Amino acid sequence: MKKYRITNCSKTISFYRRGCGALHNERKILYRIEALIDIPEHGIKKGDLGGWVQNEYNLDQSGTCWIGDEATVFDNARVLEDALVSGEARVYDSALINDNARVFGSAVICERARLYDHAQVYDKATVCGYAEIKGNAKIFGESVVSGRAVVCEKAHIYEKAIVGGDAFIGGSAQILGRAVIDCEVMVYDSAIVKGRARISNSKPCYWWPSSSNPTRIHGKAQIYGWAVITNGAEVTDNARVYQGARVDYETKIFGNAQIRGKVRLTFAKIGGNTTIENDEDLRRVQSCH
Repeated sequence: MKKYRITNCSKTISFYRRGCGALHNERKILYRIEALIDIPEHGIKKGDLGGWVQNEYNLDQSGTCWIGDEATVFDNARVLEDALVSGEARVYDSALINDNARVFGSAVICERARLYDHAQVYDKATVCGYAEIKGNAKIFGESVVSGRAVVCEKAHIYEKAIVGGDAFIGGSAQILGRAVIDCEVMVYDSAIVKGRARISNSKPCYWWPSSSNPTRIHGKAQIYGWAVITNGAEVTDNARVYQGARVDYETKIFGNAQIRGKVRLTFAKIGGNTTIENDEDLRRVQSCH
């Protein structure tokens, strides 16, 4: 038995799609859906009107999945299992919303992005490329997740943060502010990256397990200000890197160490309660080893 029907109520939407390095304006005719049965999991009663689809492929007739409010799902995008797309959210291209995932607000899911488990994307957040959001991860604010990034477990990406490349964000990690995470990077445990910090790896952006040394931020480490962590560096434990500090080339910062100012560290190991904020501090620490 079908759980919904496509009504004759239609509307034409206009949107921009990226292709060949440029944005192209396109139009689609969409149709509103109507529930044929009660779907108590989402508070839907028989006869209730739902959101908008291009055709029946967009919303599975099985399970309790639903498209509500003014949400739109079109192209080859699919909503399956017990997922819910609502508000003014837009899902298109070949995106997939599965399991108990939720998309709402003005969120956009496009290209070949995938949402699984209890993942949530909302507000004005965008998930695109081949990105995967799963577990209990939340993407919100005006944040963007793209490339082949994986965000999972209880990680949060929000405000105007950008996560892309082959980044892996897991644990209870938080990426916020205007922070940028790119290429072969792992941020996990209870790590926090915020401000205008940038975490990257200048190596070619292939999926991180192929590399023996991705840039890693984990433990309870915090990166903020204009700090840059790159090229296989690692920051862990309760370490802090902030202001304009740069940690580079397989440097490891651990313990309660603090790196700040305009200092640059390469091929170093800094731990304990060490604080480095200028080149003089760095020479002093190096002379002790």
